[in-house]
Amino acid sequence: MIDPAAAAGCTLFCKMEGDLSDHHRFKIGENVLYTSGPYGRAGAGIVYKVTQHLPPEGDDRQYRIKSANEPHERVAKESQLNRDS
Repeated sequence: MIDPAAAAGCTLFCKMEGDLSDHHRFKIGENVLYTSGPYGRAGAGIVYKVTQHLPPEGDDRQYRIKSANEPHERVAKESQLNRDS
């Protein structure tokens, strides 16, 4: 049986996560190219893996991405990403 207290704490996040997955262009685990950074073309040409869907900022969906070449994750807007061909 599901613990009602645990289910209540998860309800909003789980619903939000499900809603996010339905509208994001890139799937979790998909390889993408990060095409621009805040100061120009930082990270251009490096392959990243989508690790998480994030809530949108304005009209632009956001993702958490990770490169095997960097020790940290980045947050990127959908407009900054392209499919890795």
